[in-house]
Amino acid sequence: MNLVRPVISFAVLVYFDPETERAIRSLQEQLVWRGIQPIPEEMHREPHLTLGMWNGKAPPDFPDALLRFTAELGRMRLLFSSAGVFPTRDGVIFLAPVVTFDLLALHTRFHRTVVPAGLEPNRHYLPGAWVPHCTLGVALADWEMHAAMDIAREPPMPFEGTLESIGIVEFPPLKEVLRIPLPGPGGVPAGSGPG
Repeated sequence: MNLVRPVISFAVLVYFDPETERAIRSLQEQLVWRGIQPIPEEMHREPHLTLGMWNGKAPPDFPDALLRFTAELGRMRLLFSSAGVFPTRDGVIFLAPVVTFDLLALHTRFHRTVVPAGLEPNRHYLPGAWVPHCTLGVALADWEMHAAMDIAREPPMPFEGTLESIGIVEFPPLKEVLRIPLPGPGGVPAGSGPG
């Protein structure tokens, strides 16, 4: 019997403060109430933005590089003002934060200072291609996609949120490798400082 083993991958995610997470979960619950399937168990259900994704396991020095990078950051405020879909047959709906200079600078600096050469990236998360988003649903049928888009017109939309921590996950199966709280309001704002 020839069993194909899934390819191990890892990703770096930024997570939200509890108030923002509650607002996002409220939207996810609204989808379920409308009969739209929730995010599958095997996926990372905790609301987040993905900074990057690569095939393979994180290199041994990657956590230390992420810790050094995180020490230069402060918590970042975001405004979620719209919902969107990707132009694929994957049936993905997401919340989109307003793309600010600081958010793009955080992403670009992360890739420039933390990510070593030689990793095999998912190209959708590279600078210049990245669409910052928080996934609300995946593998949705066409009718689910249309119904789900209505949530962008209902409370709590639009709403502000805060990025509060950053972490590394590996999958499959999903395993959190590291989570680092971002310094409080006194930290250096994203997009400034050395780098």
